[in-house]
Amino acid sequence: MGMRGSFGPHRLVFEEPDTVVIQFAGRIEGHEAAALVGEVVAWARTRPYSLVLIPLDGLTNFSCDARRVFVSPARAALPPRALAFYGGNFAQRVSFDLFARATVLLGLKNRHLFHGPDEASARAWLATMRETLASLTAPQPCQWADLRP
Repeated sequence: MGMRGSFGPHRLVFEEPDTVVIQFAGRIEGHEAAALVGEVVAWARTRPYSLVLIPLDGLTNFSCDARRVFVSPARAALPPRALAFYGGNFAQRVSFDLFARATVLLGLKNRHLFHGPDEASARAWLATMRETLASLTAPQPCQWADLRP
């Protein structure tokens, strides 16, 4: 385990080299969401890609201000990322499904989403995404074109 951070009852755990675990506990308020997102954005900008693991079991709901923070454009300049959610109740799974569909409809190609029944399946998916994102963000060899007539 790496660095940890707390935002009210919610926690962040950074697992080097590329994973952050966001653990919600109860309702998340706007100021907690802003601090949490700020910390994750600062961490993610120092990496070519990031993997995010989010258990839904501890989350009850979001305040209106927290919802605004989570949909704010601050995340637009982030490198590619994979978000794996697991657990949660029926309403949370339906909300995740809507979120995933909106991501596709909006054409957000640098964000990949998954929902699994447990932590093991979510971490397994993140492991496959690590390989995919690493290959997408690896420097490509220069191709020189012959421009002579």
